Amino acid sequence: MMVVVVNVIVAVIVFVIVVVVVAVVVVVVVVVVVVVVVVVVVVVVVVLVVEEEEEEEEKDKTLRRRRRTRTTKRRRTRRKRQLKKLLKTSPNYVT
Repeated sequence: MMVVVVNVIVAVIVFVIVVVVVAVVVVVVVVVVVVVVVVVVVVVVVVLVVEEEEEEEEKDKTLRRRRRTRTTKRRRTRRKRQLKKLLKTSPNYVT
């Protein structure tokens, strides 16, 4: 009778230890999966933000280029007009 009681107690202790170990392993696996998912999401968000900023920089560069060419064209035409006026008003102008 005593042997049966000891065997039951040992079996219960072993069962409790196994359950605790399995629970700890499950918790560790869940934590690792959550951390990996969070890291992947953060990396994806950072990459998307960086790509968006690069696209905006490219747009800004092209806009600056366009503005530059427009202003230089305006300056050129202005200069031409001014030169024509000066030529016409100058005493050496011959028609």
